[in-house]
Amino acid sequence: MKRILEDINKTKGVLGSLIVGGDGMIVLSNLPTEYDEDYISALVASAVDSANKAISGIDNDTFKMVLVEGTDKNLFIFNTKLGFLLIISKVETNIGLIRVECKKTVAKINLF
Repeated sequence: MKRILEDINKTKGVLGSLIVGGDGMIVLSNLPTEYDEDYISALVASAVDSANKAISGIDNDTFKMVLVEGTDKNLFIFNTKLGFLLIISKVETNIGLIRVECKKTVAKINLF
């Protein structure tokens, strides 16, 4: 599974990736050392909880993906069978390309 994160990190503009379990615990990380993995994993769990509450209020739908656009970085959070995939990218990165690559990555993760 480590290889899966290494591969997504090779996508142009991707700065790092992380898989967080449903309980907020880190499953696997491939983030640069300057990022606090524990803090980020807690933020992912909180963001997913908020996204689930928001989307479930609309026809009992379920969360699939969250995109947070910042002034300097973008955060992509995808639902997987193991928990949640977080991708951090540069803000000027092609969002469509990242989404396509993330969907491929989610499919690989879901094989575990």
